[in-house]
Amino acid sequence: MIGITLSSFNSATREATLQRLLAAEGLGDAKPHRSPTGKPYLEAASGAASGLAITHVRKGPTPISIMAISREALLGLDAEFWPEANADMAFLHSIAAPEDAPLIKQLASTGRDAATFLWVIKEAALKASGEVMTDPRCISVELSPNGHFWAATSRSSAKPVAEACVHIWRFSARDWEGPGLVAIGFSGAAAKPARLEAWEIKARGLSLLEF
Repeated sequence: MIGITLSSFNSATREATLQRLLAAEGLGDAKPHRSPTGKPYLEAASGAASGLAITHVRKGPTPISIMAISREALLGLDAEFWPEANADMAFLHSIAAPEDAPLIKQLASTGRDAATFLWVIKEAALKASGEVMTDPRCISVELSPNGHFWAATSRSSAKPVAEACVHIWRFSARDWEGPGLVAIGFSGAAAKPARLEAWEIKARGLSLLEF
């Protein structure tokens, strides 16, 4: 079982939200830190590391910030407002790997923007591994039979990229006319197939709808 606790917050409630999420996961003595690459994580008094991820949605009708924690250290989180399909093919081409074509074709039937969907998956995967400066075209994405998305190195990439498992949800927020997307990813041991059958997500302030 992989447990993830997440919640929306604002600048005034950021610290209180962190403390509440730590208590929910039984990580009360853990403190936030940043790796040399800037990736946030939690470290307990024992030295054990856990996952901390924060993302901000600024493009939607109402700005929203989301925080997530998990006992799994290599945690990544991204979220975006999911607009209706548009003709901005330049952005899609700037992030898509050749292997993404089947997923892009499938997303066309949703009536909403395929590039945004692909973007949040790749961002969550890169944030999980800490390789945030990697060109998203170096990552291929495919839908697994269990409903997760698998992010791996594209055949077009000149260097390997850390593999990650990503699950994506739609969510609603007050004053939003359309849905948002929140993607949660894990890299390392937590992304292994044997660990993917049961993700337990606990959310407050978000109305999550599984995709």
